[in-house]
Amino acid sequence: MVVEAAAPAEHLGGRVRRGLAWGLINSITMRLASLVLGIVLARLLTPEAFGVFAVAMTVQTILMNFADLGMNADLVRRPDWQHRVPTVASISLLSGGLLAAAMIAAAPTLASSLGSDKAAPAIAVMSLSLVIAAAGVAPLATIQREFRQSQFFFIVATSFVVGSSLTIALVVFFDWGAMALAVGKLVEQGLTVGLQFAVTRTRLRLGFNRVVARSALAFGLPLSGANALSWLVLNVDYIVIGRTAGAATLGLYVLAFNLAGGPVNALVQAVRGVALPGFSRLDRADSAEKFVTSFSLVLAAGLVMSVLLAPLALPTITFVYGPKWLGSVGALGVLAVFGAMRVVFDLMATFLIARGASKAVLLVQVAWLVALVPAMILGVRAGGLVGAGVAHIAVGFAVVLPAYMLALNREGVRFRALVRAALPPIGAALLAAAVVWVATQAIDVSWQALVLGSLIGIVAYIAQLRRWLRSRLSGGGPTDRQHSIRQHRRTSRSSADVHGRRPERAARGVPPWRSGRRGSHRLVRDRHSRSPFG
Repeated sequence: MVVEAAAPAEHLGGRVRRGLAWGLINSITMRLASLVLGIVLARLLTPEAFGVFAVAMTVQTILMNFADLGMNADLVRRPDWQHRVPTVASISLLSGGLLAAAMIAAAPTLASSLGSDKAAPAIAVMSLSLVIAAAGVAPLATIQREFRQSQFFFIVATSFVVGSSLTIALVVFFDWGAMALAVGKLVEQGLTVGLQFAVTRTRLRLGFNRVVARSALAFGLPLSGANALSWLVLNVDYIVIGRTAGAATLGLYVLAFNLAGGPVNALVQAVRGVALPGFSRLDRADSAEKFVTSFSLVLAAGLVMSVLLAPLALPTITFVYGPKWLGSVGALGVLAVFGAMRVVFDLMATFLIARGASKAVLLVQVAWLVALVPAMILGVRAGGLVGAGVAHIAVGFAVVLPAYMLALNREGVRFRALVRAALPPIGAALLAAAVVWVATQAIDVSWQALVLGSLIGIVAYIAQLRRWLRSRLSGGGPTDRQHSIRQHRRTSRSSADVHGRRPERAARGVPPWRSGRRGSHRLVRDRHSRSPFG
């Protein structure tokens, strides 16, 4: 009976691990591909054309958060999702159509308000991608629910190659400028959704059920608002720095933020793709336990970049970008720490969404934004770019973390368990960062300091966490094993008292498993020896 009950969990755990691996491959590959495309287009386009497209892309990114009204996540987490697909698809398509029409009508005003009148045609063309994305809500949910990250990688890579090739062709042969980028993105989005329908062998199903619509909107609207606020949280520093310190200082900060956030964003996207369907399929007690283990592993992965970037900020900037960007060194060191916090906060939000607590996520985002604006103004005025990074960290610890902990506590996740899970990777990160900093102080050549420091940091970090990582990846850690032993002792004592087996040992408090019944102890231990989500 034990084996039969554990099989589904083990199966789920294997699918999560494979999905996470493919998600990381997808994130890293597409970021490298985008970097290469950016280099090619930078040689073909003028800075003005790039700026026009950037304006259109900014508008589309904001509105894309509202295209499906957050209902894609509702399909991913619902066991009766097939019954809900027609209603959700209809509402999503209607929402995408209305947003696209509003975007087309307001394109001249939006472009003018953002400082680029020439961006209006590009905004109008890219607005059509909102309708396309909204139509694909059901097949995307199917891919996420079934952990088909390998197929999703094929879809994204194929669409990117086709869209990018079309963009380059329109620029080279027709000199379309920013419009070539807009058309390329539109074709890429259309091909992505079309391949999603083909791979999942589904078709567009429309319908309407009032009960389903009410519950889907009750969950999705707060999530949609939280996504928009999350975008503002990650861009409010740009606004404050640009208005108070000028464009040159903003450029230094943007470089530091993007460098610190690049690896973080890749990890966040990969984890989010498997965490939402994974947590959704566990009951309340199991999901809370697996969240603690997942939290510790995600934190450990996020801290790797902090260990390397924080003490190696100077050689990194010098070698990669050159001496003229040294003004961003201080900000990079602080933002590297904030990057690890972002990974953890995103996992917390994903867990809450999987448990249906989208309103809690919205409230946390509201509190985050309200606290960050004044903190960012004070931080920039007092400490410049470093002060901006410190403002992020201070608000994260003082506002965001407590808010998430309150919401997590309602879902059965205890603060004390998270603290115990976080202490080993945090302690290892602090010591490894100190070792890296000391070891590279006497090295004047930037690339040598970067290579040597990275090797020392990785070795020092992994060496401290070797046993800890092994226990988490193979069995859930010593705390779970101790709990299993204690639980078995209590059960064994009760059985001995009731059935009269070895009463003299039960009276002295000697657990029966010490008297030779090791098989039952091993069975209990194995039942609790599961990796995250399984």
